[in-house]
Amino acid sequence: MKKIMPEDQTKHLRKRLSEIEGQIAVLQDEAQEIGIALRVIEKYTPPEVRTSAVDVKGKPRPEGIPTISEMVAFVLREAGNEGLTAGQIVERVRLRYWPGLANQQFQPSLYRFKKEGRLIKSGNRFRLPSTSDQGTMELEPEVAASGSNRV
Repeated sequence: MKKIMPEDQTKHLRKRLSEIEGQIAVLQDEAQEIGIALRVIEKYTPPEVRTSAVDVKGKPRPEGIPTISEMVAFVLREAGNEGLTAGQIVERVRLRYWPGLANQQFQPSLYRFKKEGRLIKSGNRFRLPSTSDQGTMELEPEVAASGSNRV
């Protein structure tokens, strides 16, 4: 087994230090260029474009629309046996009922419905349970019991 001498170690460490310092210099140059690009974009982008990005909180639920479970059931019935991805369900609900709906407002309900057995998930697609599967998606359980129709 070859022994590494202290001067070999220091030579190796100095070489590695030099490589790292070179990488740092390249990254600092890139960071400076990105900073310049951001300032140019901010300076020349109209304010209405900068502030019109999609609101991640989404829009409030409109008055008079069906419950979440009813909207999901409708778009899935419309889609047929193939089902839809979570994103497709949200997009169809957004177009038909709830403009400005954000995925984060809606997708957790889909996974809750799946957990409760009111939806079936195969791969990345959701579908309604068949009549032989447990449960239905017509009304939420507490809604059916109370007679209310709003979630």
